[in-house]
Amino acid sequence: MGRQPVKSLDNMLTRRKFILSALLGFATSQQHLRQLIIEDDGPRYQHESEDEWMGRFQRSRTTMLQQCAVLTSAIAPRLRPKTRYSIGPEKWSFERIERQFGNSASCEAMFRFNLPHLRLLYAELKFPAVMQTRSRFSATGEEVFLYMLRRMSYPSTLSTLAWESGRSISAQSEMFQVGIDHMYYKFAHLRDGRSLECWAPHFQRFADRIRKGGRKGPAPLTNCMGYLDGSNQYISKPHLNQGILYNGHKRKHCVKWQGIMLPNGIMPMPFGPIHGRHHDSYMLDCSQVVRIMRRCCRRLGTTYQLYGDPAYPQSPWIGGPFRHTHLNAAETQFNALMSSTRISNEWGFGRVKLQWAYLDFENGQKIFLNDVKKYWPVAQILTNCHTCVYGNQVSDYFDLLPPNLADYLTNSV
Repeated sequence: MGRQPVKSLDNMLTRRKFILSALLGFATSQQHLRQLIIEDDGPRYQHESEDEWMGRFQRSRTTMLQQCAVLTSAIAPRLRPKTRYSIGPEKWSFERIERQFGNSASCEAMFRFNLPHLRLLYAELKFPAVMQTRSRFSATGEEVFLYMLRRMSYPSTLSTLAWESGRSISAQSEMFQVGIDHMYYKFAHLRDGRSLECWAPHFQRFADRIRKGGRKGPAPLTNCMGYLDGSNQYISKPHLNQGILYNGHKRKHCVKWQGIMLPNGIMPMPFGPIHGRHHDSYMLDCSQVVRIMRRCCRRLGTTYQLYGDPAYPQSPWIGGPFRHTHLNAAETQFNALMSSTRISNEWGFGRVKLQWAYLDFENGQKIFLNDVKKYWPVAQILTNCHTCVYGNQVSDYFDLLPPNLADYLTNSV
């Protein structure tokens, strides 16, 4: 599993032959160039003075040196000693998991699902039998699916995963990217406004559950059907455009995501990423959540609200706490009761980062190297799938069952 530099005799001889041939070629070109310009100790062209043809020789020599420098810089990476890592003897498959882990907790710790639910999720996510990348690397859909879950579950170095997954570093990167792309584009309806509008027939049921409240008593709002909030995903400090990604409040570079929490534990419509310097109200305006809520309420004939924190501007469709300086007793009680239920939104964001800890490893989130914009939506979809199978803290808190996995993935709720 460790680092094993490969410096075989054949590779060293090949490099030496390549360098020697390049030097000989350069020397031959120089000699030929001089013969073209100078012949018999006199000018090649009789109309040229000695200073003119010597200047022409110097210019040609400079051009040749520049060409040689470009050639050397191009071939230098191929001449360096290669570093390879030990690759495991076996690739990921359901048969291997069943043989090594069975139905133990190790399977759920590595992939976040036990083996029967892994098979169910693989069938519902409709991974192709064979998946091919842009560089024409092929892997089975089963292997891509399992590797994607394994890498998302916890941050690990690719050299460590090389032995575990039986794949080289380049193959791992390609498998991970093709798996993320499949989830991101195949289930686009789970990350846009359709994922919220499909729950419109259940708004009254959600409002009734929130009205009953939690452990601190009933909530005062009668038309609140969900909660709205934003979350920061910290990223590695970029070398370009640092200002637009810097969040002055957290004093870190990040991108922002907007999330909605329903009382059945589902988080529809993950919106983002937004530059870290922007306010949550800007993110709300870009997401057009107000427009979607207005359209749903007009269709239902009743006005419902998403309850957010004081950062959001209030409207008939977006509610929030009383925020003026001197609150009376009724307003203070209203804020306290609604805050006790609004904490469920924080549980949702925490669950996404807990289940898929790869998102919380900021040194691995490099915006000019990784496809950061796709990781969070895919992780939120997988978290909702986990909720459909196992439930979560929010659904228990409001005593409301999550939907069936197949219904969630097709928006047939």
